[in-house]
Amino acid sequence: MDFKYGDKIELFVKSDPYKGEYASQVLGMEQGDLLVALPVTKGHFVPIRPGSDLLVRVLKRDAAYEFESTVLERVYNETNKGLLLRMPEKIIRSQRRGDVRIEVSLPIEILIWDQMDSNECRSIQGRTIDLSAGGARIETAEELTGEYPLAIIIKLPDHEPMSLSCRYIRGGRVLGLNRYWTAVRFDSIKEKEKRQILKFVFRKQQDLRAKGLI
Repeated sequence: MDFKYGDKIELFVKSDPYKGEYASQVLGMEQGDLLVALPVTKGHFVPIRPGSDLLVRVLKRDAAYEFESTVLERVYNETNKGLLLRMPEKIIRSQRRGDVRIEVSLPIEILIWDQMDSNECRSIQGRTIDLSAGGARIETAEELTGEYPLAIIIKLPDHEPMSLSCRYIRGGRVLGLNRYWTAVRFDSIKEKEKRQILKFVFRKQQDLRAKGLI
C-alpha cells in the first residue's frame, strides 16, 4: 500500500510512560521510513520516546491496514513536529473500514415507526451482539422486520449517545431462547460517528489481542 500525506492513523503505544492510543496522520517519507505527526492530547504534544514499540493502524477509504513498528526518532523542524517510524516488513489489510466488526454486548434503545407516514415512534430495549462502523447485530425480546423504519440509540464509553437510522437486513430467533436477533445496516452515518465506532472497535480488538483471545 502507498502512504499519502494526510492519511489518518491510530498509534497504539505498547510501552510506558506514554502507553495508550493516539490519533495522528501521515506527513511523508524520510529516507525510506515513515514520518507521522506528533500526537496531541488535551492541547499538548505527546513526546513518545524513540525506541517505543507501536501498533500502527492506517485508515484508508477502502480498508484498515495495520503493522508493527518502532519510533526511530522525534523530528522537530520549522514545518513538522513528528515521529519517524521504522517502515514495516509486513502490512496486514484488516477489512473494509465499515466491516471491521467485534462481538460486544452494549445496551441499546430501538426506535420503531409502525406508521410509515407518522412522526411518532415507539421504543424497545435491546443489546448489541456485534458492532461495526457499517452496522450491527442486535438482540431483542420482540421480533423485528423490515416492514417499518428503525433507528438505534447507542452510547459508547466516553461519548454522548448517538442515534443511528438503520436498514433491516435479516433476522431470526436466538437458538434456545425466546429472543430474536436482527442484522441492521446504518444509513447515512456521519463521519464523526463512524470514527467513534471504529476507534471503539479497534480498541476492543487490541484488548483481545493483548489477552491472546484473537
